[in-house]
Amino acid sequence: MDVEELAYTLYLKFRKGDLEGFKNVLIKSLENERTEKLRLVKTSVLNSVGREFGKLIAEEDWFQRMLNLWRISLGCREGREIRYIVINALGVISRRNLNRHLS
Repeated sequence: MDVEELAYTLYLKFRKGDLEGFKNVLIKSLENERTEKLRLVKTSVLNSVGREFGKLIAEEDWFQRMLNLWRISLGCREGREIRYIVINALGVISRRNLNRHLS
C-alpha cells in the first residue's frame, strides 16, 4: 500500500471512530517497512504517512479522536508508529490553521 492509500485508509477508520481498526491497519501496513536489526519503521515513512493523514483530517472535528489515538499509543508495543502519525498530522493541521489566519 502506498503512502497516500494508507493515509486515506487510516482517515476512513479515523472518521468512523474506529481507532483500534486504525491501529491495526497501520501496524499491518507498515510491517514490511521495519528495519532488520531493531524492527522499527523508518521515521521518514511515518512522517510521510502522518503528513498525508493530516491533510485529510485538517477540516474535521479531530481533537478528541487524536487524543484517544495518543492514549492508545501509550499502551501498545507499536505506540511509536502511532505517535509519529499523530505528531505529523498535527504539524500539517497547525500549518494550515496558521496560514488561514495569516491570509
